[in-house]
Amino acid sequence: MMSLIPFGWLKKNISFPINIQSKSIAKKLTELGLETEINKEICHFTPLPNRLDLLTWWGIAQEISILLNYPLTLSFNDQSLENEKDDQIKVISETNKCSQIQLVLINNIKIQPSQQWIKDYLKSNNINSINNVVDLANLVMLETGQPLHIHDYDKIVNPKEITVRQAVNGEKILTLSDQEIALTSEDTVVSSGKETIGLGGIIGCQKTSVNEKTTRLLVELLSLDNKSIKSTSGRLGIITQASQYFSKKINLPFGKFSLWRLIELIKEIGQIQGEIRPIIWTAKKPTKSRIISINHEFIEKKLGIKLSSQKVENLLRRLNFSYQKKINAT
Repeated sequence: MMSLIPFGWLKKNISFPINIQSKSIAKKLTELGLETEINKEICHFTPLPNRLDLLTWWGIAQEISILLNYPLTLSFNDQSLENEKDDQIKVISETNKCSQIQLVLINNIKIQPSQQWIKDYLKSNNINSINNVVDLANLVMLETGQPLHIHDYDKIVNPKEITVRQAVNGEKILTLSDQEIALTSEDTVVSSGKETIGLGGIIGCQKTSVNEKTTRLLVELLSLDNKSIKSTSGRLGIITQASQYFSKKINLPFGKFSLWRLIELIKEIGQIQGEIRPIIWTAKKPTKSRIISINHEFIEKKLGIKLSSQKVENLLRRLNFSYQKKINAT
């Protein structure tokens, strides 16, 4: 799988030297092991299979920053959403296929065409422009690897209760692509009351689609079982970019920043003057923190170069890894 990123996006988010040429960047990165080609100012990156983080725009930007020592101008701060919660919306997970649900309500939105630069960024990845909010959600998916789905809040029959569950055998839905499909109990869906509003991790339903009359949005983020999504997508023959991101677990490195990023972009883009109320509800399976012990000698042996302790710590900070330094007693 290849990452396609407009060089204009990279220049916006990485502090390159003035007047640096894209071909010069591509040559340096290829020499350092990140195969890069340039075609019409679109950067084509071919990362190694074990580097899922490099299948996202943010991952590539971070890698370039580390390899070429150019500072990032984008940040990975999602603290503004961590403690937000609104009990007006009841969220229920009735399946072990879903480990996390997050919702954001945006009021007083105006749906209209996107700015040209957004359309151009999406076009570089063969994504058609829909409207300003859907386009921004798709841009965030490319950046972070986390698919986000946008619902028209006023079309949801019972918006005060959102449930993630397994489908009922024979249950039918009409997708955003105007395809009626029959589901089985192996498929994960998002529903409001008895009404299904989305095929989890794959595609939304026509019932809650966004159009020019939409004024309130419900943004949905799910963390779903990748094997289940891959199975459903293959059986139904519905291959979407969202299903591919989930199936390959591309959302794992940067997915937690996606809601914050979408809200940031909505505030930043002048065309969207909405009232943004982060109604965050999270149902997440408890996970144990992983602690990896590694010594300085091991790092130098693997890299084949000498590094100072300060250099190693600096790289860990730039990679957003938390760490604790242990000094052996002599």
